[in-house]
Amino acid sequence: QIMTNAKYKSAEHRVRAHFDKSRLSVVAFFGPGMDTVVGPLPEMVTEENPPLYRECVTRDYITQFYSKPLDGKRCLD
Repeated sequence: QIMTNAKYKSAEHRVRAHFDKSRLSVVAFFGPGMDTVVGPLPEMVTEENPPLYRECVTRDYITQFYSKPLDGKRCLD
């Protein structure tokens, strides 16, 4: 969402589980390096579409993400 300047929205994770069946989750983590600066891609920013997000270092974003409760909201809100 940050990189596309909100052209493509991040999906909120949802689960529709059956109460009478077991569930197996597999987690895979992939992302930029901790010292990578992430922000809107230059081709996604124009005069008509100014940047909606500031650039941030991945480490700072992750620190903020885990430091506050989400209360059902995305970290970007």
